[in-house]
Amino acid sequence: MKYGIDKEIEVFGLMNIWLDPEYGYTGIAEDYPDGIRIRYYDRNDGAFKYIRNGEEIKAYIKALEKFFIEKDLIDRVRIVADEPGDIGRYKRSLETIREVAPGFRFKSAINHSEFIEEFKNIISDFVPILPGVCEKWETLKELKSKVTGRILWYVCCWPPYPNTFISSPLVESRLIGILTAFMGLDGFLRWNYTVWPEDPRNRISYRFPHWKAGDTNFVYPGKDGRPILTLRYKNLKRGIEDYELLMMFKEKHGEKTLESLWDKILKTRDIREFHISSGKSPNELYSLDSRDYYGFRSALLEALEEK
Repeated sequence: MKYGIDKEIEVFGLMNIWLDPEYGYTGIAEDYPDGIRIRYYDRNDGAFKYIRNGEEIKAYIKALEKFFIEKDLIDRVRIVADEPGDIGRYKRSLETIREVAPGFRFKSAINHSEFIEEFKNIISDFVPILPGVCEKWETLKELKSKVTGRILWYVCCWPPYPNTFISSPLVESRLIGILTAFMGLDGFLRWNYTVWPEDPRNRISYRFPHWKAGDTNFVYPGKDGRPILTLRYKNLKRGIEDYELLMMFKEKHGEKTLESLWDKILKTRDIREFHISSGKSPNELYSLDSRDYYGFRSALLEALEEK
């Protein structure tokens, strides 16, 4: 709470569970429409086990809803799905949870843009991947004033740019905050703070080339247990500061006065051109010169100091 992380409680593991039979990750309850794995402690024999019955899973979900209601936290809770790829399966999972626990609201990281249109009246919080933002830009602009939650965006192992890989130009990490403000979205999602491979300080790559170096982490493990910050992390933080300053600027001077500032960083005003299919290179979309970002910050601060 003291760090301001108090607006939302994300609950993972209740829907759209990723399955990978080759590595032993399969569904356990055959009579439930999702691959949920809920572990419990059996006091009778002192062993940990998994719930293998659909009705018992539903009872668990209902009990979870009851807990959040009693704690007066239900309005903050979001049942999160990570990149659902099957509309029918996702719909069945949604219907099941809504039937047994109607107080829950839903959030989804979406990498299939057709999900935005399909579930725009059911999902509270949308988090489309950047190419999906480009593909459904007009729909998202309409949704901004209609959704009950928030609209954010994300990048992961895709797209190649802008991104936060070690191979990415460093300013791309900073661009994220500015681009979020330009799009008028509520925030940015990145999954990778400390997802380390076995020996991250000697070999940071994991499943290369599908996951590029840096895709899985922003910090490294320190010998004293504290995280070692990276330049990518620090530039992302600067971008967050830019975003906060831009929000202050909008409140003081209004949206229209930002026009000249955008030109310092962005080389296009059409967010759809950020889609890889546009053929635009990074240098054709945004500045790769760190001096432009420092100039952008200075111009913001000067404008905020004006009376």
